[in-house]
Amino acid sequence: MQNLDLRRDQRGFAGRMVCALLALSVFFSSVGARAEEASSLTSSASEDSSYVSNPIDNLKDGAMAIFDSKGKWILLGAAGAVATARIFDKQMQATFKGKHRFGELESMGNHYFGTGLPGTVLGGGLWAYGNLMGQARERSAGQAEIEALLATQLIVSGLKYAVHRERPDGSDSLSFPSGHNALAWTTAAVVHEFYGWKWGALGYATGVITMVGRMGANKHWFSDTVGGAAAGIIIGGAIARAHKKKLEDAVTRGPSYSIQPQFREGAPGLVLNVSF
Repeated sequence: MQNLDLRRDQRGFAGRMVCALLALSVFFSSVGARAEEASSLTSSASEDSSYVSNPIDNLKDGAMAIFDSKGKWILLGAAGAVATARIFDKQMQATFKGKHRFGELESMGNHYFGTGLPGTVLGGGLWAYGNLMGQARERSAGQAEIEALLATQLIVSGLKYAVHRERPDGSDSLSFPSGHNALAWTTAAVVHEFYGWKWGALGYATGVITMVGRMGANKHWFSDTVGGAAAGIIIGGAIARAHKKKLEDAVTRGPSYSIQPQFREGAPGLVLNVSF
């Protein structure tokens, strides 16, 4: 019986992987279609890859972006959301614990959406696509996604040991914040920053599914999942905004010109210098 259940789980996981790959194919097709609309942006920036060459600098810029005008409002909203969520921890646990209200989708949240694998595949795919096709935006989005996932994993892991909150099932004291939710919402935030609400909404939907899945499995309190979502939005959004700013600066910088007088063999003249 156990072997039969294992085979069923393996087939189910394979089916989810196929669906994910199909979804990625649709996404990349859409990216390719939108590339022509952004040709002026990508053609100007594709020759200058310096803005995505140093991950350490990108992470530093992302840390600064957490406190930019948009980031401050996100921080304030996140703090309020987590504080409010704590009030409803027991009610939400009673509502979702073991109830499987989203059915099979909850399993996808627990074993797929929240693992960081979809974001890693997406980020690597975008980066490779951007480099192969000379699309600066996709290259930047891909690197931002990978950097954001790494930063989220490190920060959330540190917070878990610092807060030391016991899980509702009592299995350990690494409940806050939810790592699964942080990774899922990180990907959603990066996609939203680069591609807008339409694509971002799909990412946020997977985040909600992951939240319900973790509560349904009794692995997290409601405020844990909200805290994870907040961490993902803060970190993913900040790193994505930092990359977008560098991308825009690379486009607007353009070529520079200078004219200098020169005397050669006793005859005056002018020298035109052009820097790209």
